[in-house]
Amino acid sequence: MMQFVLQNLLLSVTAATIYHVVPLLPGDGDAVFIAKAVVGFCLFRVLNPLVLGRPLFNLFKTEYPDDDRINVRNKFGSHINKVMMHIALQIWGLQVLYNESWFTGWLDWDMCWTGWDPAAGSITGNFRDYYLVEMSFFIGSMVMQFIETRSHDHVAMLGHHYAAATLIAYSYIYNTHRIGMLVLVSRELTDIMIHSARALGLLQFKKMSESLLVLLVLLWVITRCIYHPAVVCLNAWHSPTYEWAFPMWVVYNGLLMALVPLDYYYLYLALAAIVRRIKNPNIKNIDPDTPGFKKQKQS
Repeated sequence: MMQFVLQNLLLSVTAATIYHVVPLLPGDGDAVFIAKAVVGFCLFRVLNPLVLGRPLFNLFKTEYPDDDRINVRNKFGSHINKVMMHIALQIWGLQVLYNESWFTGWLDWDMCWTGWDPAAGSITGNFRDYYLVEMSFFIGSMVMQFIETRSHDHVAMLGHHYAAATLIAYSYIYNTHRIGMLVLVSRELTDIMIHSARALGLLQFKKMSESLLVLLVLLWVITRCIYHPAVVCLNAWHSPTYEWAFPMWVVYNGLLMALVPLDYYYLYLALAAIVRRIKNPNIKNIDPDTPGFKKQKQS
């Protein structure tokens, strides 16, 4: 019941946000661009499991009951989709960032505000395309949460996608894309690793999946539990001219901070999976979305 209430609350908040944010988009064709990209992402995530996910899954001999096999294959295809998308976005984001003078903002956050002009207008060129595609990706991901096979963290993922899409929209509208780019690029690698680990787990490559999970936890702590709150959030809160968008400045920074408890929640899940493996080395899989996980956990 609580999950149903939270889900519908998020949908209502999302609809209200779209209603208020879309008219603020600075470019004349931005809304159309986003709509087309969302449709493209959704079509890709529906068709790619049939074209690539299913044949790839069938190449490997996995021991699942016939009743579970289709469900597992669908989840595997979903993870493969996400791995491919995040790899493409990671490469594109690094390419966009590389030639910027403030690329050292990774280490020196003052560079993010050097020469910054809140009235500079809308983002153009590669930044504009990359930003709108990222926004479309998270909006499309919210849509696909209701189409693809649901995971155990369905509501948490809805909240994450909402916060990410809204943050991208506000940083695009108010020209704070330097902060936004550091957030997006610093997070893509962990997204690649988590979906790769889960896909390998569904293929029953236990050691490879668990080794990747340990590496993921280390990278997650560095990028999401330390770098994001200690560098990105503090940098955004201490904007030299935060009057540029008050009270949207409070909303923007509030959403940035909202990602922190979500990141710690997923860190808890990853650490719980590792501890579960240490306590019981004989369990077949530590992924909660794996068929039979609940029975396995109880035993």
